[in-house]
This record gives sequence, structure tokens and C-alpha cells, in this order.
Amino acid sequence: MTAFSVYLSVTFAYLTASYFTGNKMNLFQAATLTGLYIFAALSCVGTLAVNLLILSELESAVSNTAQLHLIINADAWNAYMCSVMTIGIVVSVYFLVNVRGKLST
Repeated sequence: MTAFSVYLSVTFAYLTASYFTGNKMNLFQAATLTGLYIFAALSCVGTLAVNLLILSELESAVSNTAQLHLIINADAWNAYMCSVMTIGIVVSVYFLVNVRGKLST
């Protein structure tokens, strides 16, 4: 949950900066903001990806079916959130490009 919370905070900050200052930024500022955002957001996605690897290793070590059910559910949640967060990164970057294009004309 921590990686998702950090991801939400970083994405909200990026979208806020994009909306309020997107048309006033030059290309270097927009590229720097986007690069920092992508790095921070992909770090969160990477954390969930590592959790997926750890959970798959735990799955083979657990013999209790109740514990195995919890691990499989957590495994599915992490895979789903990796996909959602990656799509969110693409949509957020598109938002900045769209705001810069529409408001600067």
C-alpha cells in the first residue's frame, strides 16, 4: 500500500503542476518535470513488481492452503496495480502534452 500512496501523491503533484503551469513552462522545464515524474512513478511500479517476485517465491514455500490463498490474492492485486499505475503514467504525461498544446495557442 505504501508504494501506491507514494504513487498517488507524485501523480497528484505532477497533474497539479501540469494544469496550473503547463502553458507557462518552456520545453526544458516540461521535460524535466516529466522525467522526474516518470522516474518517481516507475520506482513505485518497480516496488510492486519486486513484491510480485517475492510473492511468487513465497507461494512455493507455503503449504497451508489459507496462507496460499492470501498470497495468491496479494499476487493478483500487485499485478493489477502495476498495470493500472503504468497506464496512469502514460495518461498523466499525455495530460501535460495536451495542456501545453491547447493553452499555449
